[in-house]
Parts: sequence; C-alpha cells; structure tokens
Amino acid sequence: MTDRNYAHQDAHAGSAAGNTGNADSERTMSELTSIPGFFSDDGDDRRNAAGVAAGHDGSSFDDGNDDTPGDLMTIREMSDAFEVTPRTLRFYEAKELLFPIRKGQKRLFTRRDRARLKLILRGKRFGFRLEEIRQLLELYHMGDQQLTQLSRTHRIGLERLADMERQRDDLNRTIADLKEQLAWGERMIATLSARQTDDSDARDPDVS
Repeated sequence: MTDRNYAHQDAHAGSAAGNTGNADSERTMSELTSIPGFFSDDGDDRRNAAGVAAGHDGSSFDDGNDDTPGDLMTIREMSDAFEVTPRTLRFYEAKELLFPIRKGQKRLFTRRDRARLKLILRGKRFGFRLEEIRQLLELYHMGDQQLTQLSRTHRIGLERLADMERQRDDLNRTIADLKEQLAWGERMIATLSARQTDDSDARDPDVS
C-alpha cells in the first residue's frame, strides 16, 4: 500500500468505522461524551492538565531528550506494542507527527513518541483527520496549561459526535427499511409456496 493510500485510509477511517454497526457506534459515542478524558487512558478528569494532555502514561511531550537507552523503542518494538505496521509509523514520521531519533537507518522512538502515538490512534478511532490531530498536538506548547488544546479537542469531538449520531440515525433507518423488505419477502414466499401447493393438489386429485 502506498503512502497516499495510507493518508486516504487515515483521513477516512473514522467515517468507515461509524458504519460498522450500532454496538461499535454507541461505544465510540459513549467515549466521546467523556471528552475531558480524551487524552487520558481511563477518562479520569481528576488528573492534572499536563498529564491529561500528554497521554495514557502522563509522560510529557518534552521528555524525549531525557530518555535513557532503556526508554527507547525500535520500530519493530513500537509496531508490536501498538499493533501498527512499520509503514504506518514511517508515514506518521513523514507527516511530522512522530519524531524518532535517527541513527543511520535505525529509528529509536522516545517516550514522547509513544505518548503522541497513543493520541494519534485514539484520534483516528474517533474519526479525527490527521491534520486536526497534528494541530491538536502542537497546541500542547501554548503555555496555558493545555486549555486551548482541550478546548479545541472538545469542539472537534462534538462535531465528530454529531457526525456519528447522524450516521447512526441513517443506519437505523436503513436497518428498518431492510427489515420491512425482508418481512415482505417472507410473506411473498409463503404466499407463493401455498399457491404452488394448491395448484399441485388441483392437478393431482389422488394426492391425499
């Protein structure tokens, strides 16, 4: 798959996911309504703003320079840990969403990269566009205790929630229409089957 295909896939992943069924849609919308915890791992809004904005583990986006060798992860380790392909990680690097340390052909991902990737994947799940995610990540450095970042995330989340609710309503109408057509089909099958049985009995009076 080319990088262009990955870009198309990332940009529209949320819309496709919104049509997979009511259960997934309801679960995702439920998480979106907990928007204060969008950047945390359990929706606990008691965490401080820095921890919420940084990611599941509360690591700061600025801590990459302090990583020890044991904190760094290779591209294969990142792929395994987050269940993404190396191509996806390289794509995010090309889009300036991740900033691994380069040593020749080797990429070493820091705690900062891991925190950012968690946010990227969560944003993708909610249907945020990559450009929106990139802008939200950059707002971490506004110096206002992440107020701007969280406010912008909240606004985009509300827009995405409205989109998903429309998709859910469309899907519910489609399901209702299909059920109606299936019920009509069942009635027609029963009617035609009974008619064929009656015709067969009429042609063969010896049939008991």
